[in-house]
Amino acid sequence: MPTRRSSLTPAYGWRPKSGRYVNLATGRIVSFAEVRRALDVALDRATIETQRLSRDLIAGRVTLAEWQLGVAKQLKSAHYAAAALAKGGWAQMTPQEQGRLGPLLREQYHYLAAFAAQIESGQQKLDGTLLSRVKLYTQAPRGTYHAVEARDKQRQGYTECRNDLGLADHCAGCLAETAKGWVPLGALVPIGARPCLHNCRCSISYR
Repeated sequence: MPTRRSSLTPAYGWRPKSGRYVNLATGRIVSFAEVRRALDVALDRATIETQRLSRDLIAGRVTLAEWQLGVAKQLKSAHYAAAALAKGGWAQMTPQEQGRLGPLLREQYHYLAAFAAQIESGQQKLDGTLLSRVKLYTQAPRGTYHAVEARDKQRQGYTECRNDLGLADHCAGCLAETAKGWVPLGALVPIGARPCLHNCRCSISYR
């Protein structure tokens, strides 16, 4: 099957049969870790924007409603981008694939509404704890990426996976999962469900 050019990552193509990205300039298969790092960059950008919005809220430059709407937009964009990256680009994001994100986003919006209500009531202080808490929301799409990735890799015929440590400090859970080496699909504790939660910088390799 021919390589498809990816509109999400224009320097790379997508090989549907193997479920791998390829560098269009070199013809080299892109490693799972390299794709995952691209996700980290996108989520870090979303985090910077929600942190800016949160500082504006603390300073009184935006209203609570404006803050909630802005964070919601970042969440939607980040989860869609995570799913599209795992699928091989926007061209692979069929209506069915987009529909899968609906329940997840509704859940995220529910949590965000509860967060905003706590800010309004004063239960959530307008201080550094707000910045730390909102960061968890924009890092959560890592779970979306890996859920889509794992589902598709199974469909593409991969049978084993391995945890690869990323460029970060590593929690005991990630070290333990890495020490397992190659294991059957589904045998690893999912990224996002370990002690480091959605701050995890690990990637998963498949074979």
